[in-house]
Amino acid sequence: MSMKFIRDDIQFLRGLSVIIIFFFHFEQNIFKYFYVGVDIFFLISGYVITNSIFNYINKKNDFNLSIFFLKRLKRIYPNLLFFLIVFNLLFFSYSYVNDGIYFQIIISTLTTFFAASNFYYILNPSLEYFSETVKWLNHTWSLSVELQFYVFYGILISLFAYIKKEVRTKNFFVFTLIIFFSISLYIFIFAKGKYLSSYYFGPARFWEFFLGASLYLIKIKKLENINFNYFIILYLIFLTIINFLPYHFDHRLIILIFVLPIYFYLIFNQTIKLNLFTRFFKFYGNISYSFFLWHLPIISFIGLSSNTNIYNFIILILDKQFYLTIQK
Repeated sequence: MSMKFIRDDIQFLRGLSVIIIFFFHFEQNIFKYFYVGVDIFFLISGYVITNSIFNYINKKNDFNLSIFFLKRLKRIYPNLLFFLIVFNLLFFSYSYVNDGIYFQIIISTLTTFFAASNFYYILNPSLEYFSETVKWLNHTWSLSVELQFYVFYGILISLFAYIKKEVRTKNFFVFTLIIFFSISLYIFIFAKGKYLSSYYFGPARFWEFFLGASLYLIKIKKLENINFNYFIILYLIFLTIINFLPYHFDHRLIILIFVLPIYFYLIFNQTIKLNLFTRFFKFYGNISYSFFLWHLPIISFIGLSSNTNIYNFIILILDKQFYLTIQK
């Protein structure tokens, strides 16, 4: 989908999600629950891909699975391939680490390319996402989950297209998604053990994409004359405060608590009011994919080369050129 046809509030939330993810990766001891940025992104992706698919179906009166896959590949792989090549060249040229890390980077690169890095991290507990060790490509697990969802969703839509016209109704499709949503949510909440990881396992996260899809399929009247910017500010304040509470909350509870408000925000929000606050996040929404790919390796390189803290990033985003850009 062309960038200019994506809603401002979607781009705003994309930017919000990647900034939240950045803070989590930069200092997860402080921002320990900011991993929910990934879940916001999954929710958004469910809406965007469903909107794109049905716009195509309405225009062509058909669904072509090969064209769908080709569009996804063209959208994701040029940047991903460039990122993986440049990262590996830099890593093996300048990084002085042991052979085990070299092997880890090679396998991480290959599994990322083949959309299977989430399984690699499931099978290797030593690469725990929430550990204190330096991370390089661990963030690509979520990209693999997203690609796996596209394959599943594309096949589901394709099969649906072959159903008899009398049965192939919007309500029937919504009912089908509710079934898959319920199965995925059940796996997410009740999955136990290493191989059915509720965090990395794709089918355990598909419910977030299906929830996003419902934003397109289920039309609800928007609430007018309400400034939802204040809602987002309160959301960020609460997300920040909860990190400093003297309790450890299960990631499943945190994800449910912080995904649902964004879902209702997208249901009822009419539009965003463009100002310095919203333009800030929309700017990062427009570059969210590239920013997401590069941010963790850069953090990892900086972490090995110098003593750094979150204030370095604050200085970076306060750069004069950045503000000239978002004020346009």
